[in-house]
This record gives sequence, C-alpha cells and structure tokens, in this order.
Amino acid sequence: MLHLLFTLVRIYPAWAVPIAFIFFELGIYYRRKNSSMQYYLWGLVGLQIFLLLLWVIFRGDLNSDRWIRSLLDAFS
Repeated sequence: MLHLLFTLVRIYPAWAVPIAFIFFELGIYYRRKNSSMQYYLWGLVGLQIFLLLLWVIFRGDLNSDRWIRSLLDAFS
C-alpha cells in the first residue's frame, strides 16, 4: 500500500493534469445547467494547478519520497 502512495506522489503531474481537465469540463457542463456545482469544480481545478506548481517549484520529482516519509512520521 505504501509503494502505491509513494508512486502516486512521485508521478503526481501525470495524473493531476488529466483530472484537472476533467473537473474543468465538468465545470463547463454545470455552468450550462446554471448550477452552483461549477464553482466547486473550478475550485478543485485551481487547487490541482496550485499543487502542481508547488510540486514543480519544490522539485517533487526529487523530494516526494522525503515528503511522504515525514508526513507518515508525523502521524505515527
């Protein structure tokens, strides 16, 4: 289970961008239906892009394993 967590964090940009795109498309769909759900979805898109930028700026490709280890140590 931990191997999966380490792998998902290490390849975060590979799955965050498509998920952000899906949320964006759903936001457009709910905008056409005049639903307030669109704001939640666009907020998730913004959050994904913000986290992706942080991942790139702080070099998640090199440091993600250390981040997960320190997070697991903090909760155990």
